[in-house]
Amino acid sequence: MKLTVMCSEGGKWRKMMTQDIKPFDYIRLVPPHSLQVVHIETHRCNITWTISQVSHYIQNDVEFEARLRYADHSWEDTPLLTLRQNQRWIYLENLAPGMEYELQVRAKPQLGRHEVWSHWSQPLAFRTVPAVALRHMGSYRTRDQTCVS
Repeated sequence: MKLTVMCSEGGKWRKMMTQDIKPFDYIRLVPPHSLQVVHIETHRCNITWTISQVSHYIQNDVEFEARLRYADHSWEDTPLLTLRQNQRWIYLENLAPGMEYELQVRAKPQLGRHEVWSHWSQPLAFRTVPAVALRHMGSYRTRDQTCVS
């Protein structure tokens, strides 16, 4: 889209400047919300979220980043998990049993040269299922798997 600025001087209109504007390059989405755990085990967890107030022009062209931390750790130096497709869920694996975690998500449109991420969502706190070891005839069982020792 072209934007032209014109000024009136002494009854005459004069073109001051013309600039190409790409509106999708300047959109900051509302942070994802309604994060919820839909399935949890000792080492795995599936979390979903929603986004709102997204134009129909970009609703299918959104990417996400998530970050996960132990509840008592800082967000600084937390690795980012990038979801380059319009996927409004994340399946986390290799989690420690019985530990409390926090997850945050942010979003941005994939159109144009867009580099502006939404703010981070409110953190979702959750705890993985503790490993309950039951020794019986050389094997033990956790809630999601049986192991032979």
